Amino acid sequence: MKGVTAVIVNHVTHGLLRLAVGPALFLFGLQSCGAPPPAASANSDASMVASSARSSPSAAPSQGIAVIPAPRAGAAMAWDPKHGYLLMFGGADLTTQQVFADTWKWDGKDWTRLSPPVSPPGRSFGAMAFDPVGGTVLLYGGGVVMVDPPRHDSWAWDGTTWAELHPAEAPPPTFYSYRMVTDSALPGVLLVGAATNNLSPLSTWAWTGTTWRRVGSSTSVPARAQFCMASESGSGVVLHGGFISEGEPGKVSDTWVWAGGNWLKRSSAGAGGGPCLMAYDQARRRIVMFVADQTWTYDSFSWTKRQPAHQPSKYLSFSAFAYDEANHSVVLFGGKTDAVLGSPMLSETWTWDGADWSRRA
Repeated sequence: MKGVTAVIVNHVTHGLLRLAVGPALFLFGLQSCGAPPPAASANSDASMVASSARSSPSAAPSQGIAVIPAPRAGAAMAWDPKHGYLLMFGGADLTTQQVFADTWKWDGKDWTRLSPPVSPPGRSFGAMAFDPVGGTVLLYGGGVVMVDPPRHDSWAWDGTTWAELHPAEAPPPTFYSYRMVTDSALPGVLLVGAATNNLSPLSTWAWTGTTWRRVGSSTSVPARAQFCMASESGSGVVLHGGFISEGEPGKVSDTWVWAGGNWLKRSSAGAGGGPCLMAYDQARRRIVMFVADQTWTYDSFSWTKRQPAHQPSKYLSFSAFAYDEANHSVVLFGGKTDAVLGSPMLSETWTWDGADWSRRA
């Protein structure tokens, strides 16, 4: 686990140091620093690679995918129910510092690169979720230390092109390490994240259809970065894990639920702690979480550690992670395998069927 910690620190060292001394969508934020390199062209051939029968330590890939996105970390991905596919945007190669501005869809079998007439500037670690009120997929912010600049802009995908939104109010520039989900209880979009320079709790924002509005809560989630979050049908939004400082002692493994306009602590421990990925499996009515090299599921009451025969690479972090409603599977794409600068970026696609992981590309 030492390697995992190092890569996370490399990503959010600036934010961590300050943290240590500091239907709805929820978003949690991350502020980056450093001069950015030139962004990669959205039409660059480097943003895609030909599919091949790569070897895998866990399972051989399924056949049939002609083109897949290039290796990357920090891509944003969300289900678009209006158009029936998983949408993915951006990401970056943290080794070469190439930033992507490409748009892709996953239909359960193939990756297809889309060619919208307008696209957001390239970025990594943006937050994405579907807005059931506006009928579009929302993209917020992004940026990572030493790779691309921090962004706090908002964009909407309508199935054909991207359009920049201009909200009258938005989270402050100090907003960082954010996550976004669709809250079916509203319905609407909520945004939750941390603030640099202090140890203040996470803040929660709601998208009204035209602007962001901060939502108050009598109880707040304590400060942390790199947590995971998903909307659980009928039970609210579930938030878990993350970390507050470098090393194993800095990891947290508590679980919180947003319900009735407040954050409620569900448990102090019980599942893997630290940075994590999360999505709600509608077909099986379970939250699926991937942390380090472990797969967990949550049934509204307790966490269960699963023992799949196959799984993605160990110490995987910064992958795109979302539920594919049409094919009843959780999809994981890309990421980075360990904490060492220069470690390999991945372009593998994996799906979870409720019992096991299968490598699709």
